[in-house]
Amino acid sequence: MQTKTMLRKHALLFIFLLLTVNSTVIYAASYSVEYIVFENTQGTTEPWTKGALQMPSNAINLNASQGNGFRPLKSSQLRLHAVANKLKRLSSYTVVAHGGWIQPLKARRLQPVQVSQQQASSRVNGTITFHQKKYLHLNLNLQLTDLNSLINYRLKATKRIKADEIHYFDHPRFSVLARVRKLN
Repeated sequence: MQTKTMLRKHALLFIFLLLTVNSTVIYAASYSVEYIVFENTQGTTEPWTKGALQMPSNAINLNASQGNGFRPLKSSQLRLHAVANKLKRLSSYTVVAHGGWIQPLKARRLQPVQVSQQQASSRVNGTITFHQKKYLHLNLNLQLTDLNSLINYRLKATKRIKADEIHYFDHPRFSVLARVRKLN
């Protein structure tokens, strides 16, 4: 009788520990990704790409509920408002997109997130992919379209990053600031 009781207690303790460890791993592996795409209004007008960007079929649309753990950041959750506001005050730049999302990080899994926004006479389309190999990485494949001239400018870059730092991706016509934060 005592053996059965002890086994039950050990089994319950094991299940409790297993659930605690699993929930900690899931929670510890979540990150928020925030980005600002801004146009250099005094930059080059030389087109950098001829063809339109093709959106990958596996890109996540944050506006659609997909039940995959990815969810958009609310405006109150964005932390780069001061940077975006400073860029808006400068006449040389136009903020085209400011947003972000929360995602569970699964090692070696590439899951692009769709970015599509328009501001004044510019539209940005493409994907941002946050993933982990040995280190954290951000992949950008973005296209800025000048709606007046219908010229496309492409920024395609991959960068090894560190969490809680602001990272800069540059193109003569537009740039991206991105920050990835590990959620505690």
